[in-house]
Amino acid sequence: MPDSNPDETLNELKDELKTIEIEIDNRNKRKEELKKDITELESIKKEIEKIVNNYKNVSSNFEQDKSDFENYAKTKKPMIEGVIEDSKKEAVDGIKNEVEEKITETKSITDNLAEDITAVNESFQDAQVFLKEKQDSFDSLKNYQKEIQMKFQNLNELRKSIEKYDESSDVEEMYFLILELENNLSKATIKTPVALESDLSNKWDEMYTAKENLRNKESALKTAQNNYEIKKQELESLKKNRSAEIMEKIGEL
Repeated sequence: MPDSNPDETLNELKDELKTIEIEIDNRNKRKEELKKDITELESIKKEIEKIVNNYKNVSSNFEQDKSDFENYAKTKKPMIEGVIEDSKKEAVDGIKNEVEEKITETKSITDNLAEDITAVNESFQDAQVFLKEKQDSFDSLKNYQKEIQMKFQNLNELRKSIEKYDESSDVEEMYFLILELENNLSKATIKTPVALESDLSNKWDEMYTAKENLRNKESALKTAQNNYEIKKQELESLKKNRSAEIMEKIGEL
C-alpha cells in the first residue's frame, strides 16, 4: 500500500498553502503596523527635539529666576516674622493648616473613589465576559439541529471512506476509520423535542440573568464614575482657590 494518495497529498498542499497565506497576512498586518509606528515615532522625535531646543533657550533664565526668588524669600521672611504678633502668626498657620487638611482629606476621598471605579470596572468586565459565554451557549443550542445534521454528514463521509477502502481490502485504514466513526457517533447525543425546548428555556434564562447582572454592573460603574468626577471637581476647586480662601479667612482676623 502506498504511503499516500493524491487526495491526501492535495489536502496537505492545501493546508500548507493556507498556513502560508495566514503567515503572509499576519506579516502584512505587522508591516502596516510598523510603518504606522515609524511614522508616529518620527513625528514624536521631531516634537521632542523642538520642545528641548526651545527649553534650552530659556532654562538658564529659569535658574536665575529661581535664585532671585530664593534670595527674596530668605531676606523678606525674617523681616515679616520680626513684626507679626505671635497670636496672629499662629492664627495664619491655623487657617493655612485647616484649608490644606481639607484638601488632603478630599484628595484621600477622591483616591478611594478612583479605586472604587477600578474594582467596579473589573466586575463590569467580568459580567461582560459572563454574558458573552451565556449568549454563545444559547446561540449554539439554537443551532442544535444543524449541528446534529453536520455530525451525521460527517458520519456518512466516514462510512463512504470505509466502503472505499473495503473495495481495495485496505483493512488498516478501515480499522482506523471505524474507530473514528464510533468515536464521532458517541458524541451524537439526540435530544427529544421536549428536552431541546427545556434546554433552550434554561439557556435563555441564564443569558437573561447575565444580561440583568451586566446592566446592574454598568449602572454601578456609572455611579462610581459620577461620584469620582464630582469629588475630583471639588478637589480641583479647593486647590485652585486655596490661596484665595486662606487670604479671605486671614482678612477676617
